[in-house]
Amino acid sequence: MSKKKKILITFCTLVIILILCIVIGVFIWKQNNNPISQNEKYVQILEDGTKLNVSKKLNETKNIDGLEIKEIQLTESGNTTQLLGTITNVSNETKPESIITITFLDEQGNEIAEMKPYIKELKAGESTLLNSSMTFDYAGAYDIRITK
Repeated sequence: MSKKKKILITFCTLVIILILCIVIGVFIWKQNNNPISQNEKYVQILEDGTKLNVSKKLNETKNIDGLEIKEIQLTESGNTTQLLGTITNVSNETKPESIITITFLDEQGNEIAEMKPYIKELKAGESTLLNSSMTFDYAGAYDIRITK
């Protein structure tokens, strides 16, 4: 093998290693600087290691466009955050299927992350389960804001 080919292979190998180091470094930095995972003030660790959000503000009943969302539970396990709740149509009309936006907030009201779960059509008085999840640890959120 010629000297030029050896130099080219060595150079390419070093570039690949540098790129991998940067990608891994950015991933680690994002994990360590996630403002929610750093805020354990609103988290209770269960026996199996699951993080359970205990913020009273987050657990308040939320209302949007004739829909009431209550019994909210926010947990994290295996780097997956899951939001559960009960959605009830408290209006006198059928609500069509829709996608809502749930924004996670810190104590200062800053937006941390958002998810967009699908809500099936609900007749007046009908309830359904809210069940949505996403990657990363957002179990320490202070509150959520729900919009359409």
